[in-house]
Amino acid sequence: VFILAGPPSLGKTTLAVQVADHVAAEERVPVLFYSFEQSADDLRIKSLARRASVNSRTIMKGRSCNDDWKKVEEAAREYLEGPGPYLTIVEAGATDTVPMIRTAALMAKHRAGGDKPVLLVLDYLQIIPTPPDVRLDGIKAAVDWNLSELRRLSRELKSPVLVISSMNRAAYKSTAGTGTRPTLAAMKESGGIEYTADGVICLWPDEAETDRLTKNKWKTVRVEALILKNRNGATKTIFLDFMPELASFFGYGKPTDLKYNTALGTE
Repeated sequence: VFILAGPPSLGKTTLAVQVADHVAAEERVPVLFYSFEQSADDLRIKSLARRASVNSRTIMKGRSCNDDWKKVEEAAREYLEGPGPYLTIVEAGATDTVPMIRTAALMAKHRAGGDKPVLLVLDYLQIIPTPPDVRLDGIKAAVDWNLSELRRLSRELKSPVLVISSMNRAAYKSTAGTGTRPTLAAMKESGGIEYTADGVICLWPDEAETDRLTKNKWKTVRVEALILKNRNGATKTIFLDFMPELASFFGYGKPTDLKYNTALGTE
């Protein structure tokens, strides 16, 4: 189970969609994306914007110059031939509990032949419902219960689960722009995240570098993907450029070792 966290508007859902598209297109395995906030159309528009290099707002409005719209139509054809047959986007609601997700994932795995893994993506952790017969005291208990069930499901499916998590707003406001880095404790309702997750990735803005890139054609936000926890490997910093209008992340440079204490947020 991998947690993808970060402050608001830094592209958590966009990155998760990009990962889901890539896995579906390249690995040809079932990908189930449970979206508890955005519509399936919103997520597919992100995919088309990235593939066509056309502003997502333009696609959403359905109006553009002929050249741009031709790019969108070509991107749609590529989508149908690439991730389309393998990627299922579920507009999730109150009945989409982890046991219901388990049933859908097992069916997808069976249809794929039973020997292939399934990628599950859930957006986002703090609003995944619990079954009516599970009585818990507060949101933290619900988050912990869902995480434990997702880890059990991951083992049963022999498959990865990627879960988007919101970040503690107070922790973000107190560290942004100060040089202090985020910690595992900054994950909202973080008790279970620290101990249950196999990996924790936190997106973090590099504000100085972002300011330097403001003259680019497309708005570019420089982002560090901080691997705060990696049960089976090293903790690293991965460097990314996020272009919100194109719903795209691009890597730059080489990953480096994480050089600070993930419990304290300082070197």
